[in-house]
Amino acid sequence: MRLLLKLAFIAAPLALLAAPAVASETSDKMCANAARHAEGEHRMPRHLLFAISLKETGRWHDDRKESYTWPWTVTSGGEGKHFPHKIAAMAEVRRLLAEGTTNIDVGCMQINLHYHGKAFDSLEDAFDPEQNAAYAARFLSELKKRHGSWREAIEHYHSGNETRGRNYRQAVSRLQQQAYKGVAVTMADPSTDDIELAAGVAKRAQELDAAAEERKERLEREAAIREARAARQLKVAAATAQRLKNEFEDRKASKLAAWKKLKAERQAAAGFVASAVN
Repeated sequence: MRLLLKLAFIAAPLALLAAPAVASETSDKMCANAARHAEGEHRMPRHLLFAISLKETGRWHDDRKESYTWPWTVTSGGEGKHFPHKIAAMAEVRRLLAEGTTNIDVGCMQINLHYHGKAFDSLEDAFDPEQNAAYAARFLSELKKRHGSWREAIEHYHSGNETRGRNYRQAVSRLQQQAYKGVAVTMADPSTDDIELAAGVAKRAQELDAAAEERKERLEREAAIREARAARQLKVAAATAQRLKNEFEDRKASKLAAWKKLKAERQAAAGFVASAVN
């Protein structure tokens, strides 16, 4: 029974036993490309995810004299371990889980499986650079809404401890500035980044144009409806005023005719009385 419970606990964070596809690429730009794509999709500050990935998984290239991100990084209670490919990294995670360890950070953005493992359908998906970075972008955006700023979001992404969070945010900020300058860091592939960014910008521009045109047409329709309503109200008001005027004139003429008739009758009566006396 204990063995069954232990196995169930190991499997809980995500479907770890799914058969992985063999990775055909171990590029040192995979995390950079994925981070840049997620930044654009979620309208995040430029190079923010890239800087966090560099802080979490960064390695040093002696020949290029540059730091670069690494997608097959696993961290559990110490320094992160960089594995040559996804299969090796996944094997390490399974080994840790079999030992009962669940506090494990994986992938480009070092997503913690204990707290966030259910966000992925499988361990392979958790290591996928695009999915890993996309989840980090969503989580950071939620932290920004919750705490009110990107500064606070970055700190809480790493730790709830104020000092550790601040130190982490400052380190990320320095790496972000290096990325802005393109100094000592391996950047995303321009071919991948620029095409996707340009396509995203073009799509967004089309959406904004369509929305603006729709809003313009809606405002024009609403203005036409208001003008027609005002014209109808003016016409009704004019007709009502004319009707009231006609009714007033009719009453006035009727009363004047009645008064004249009464006056004539009185004059006739007075003349009859006068002739009778004479």
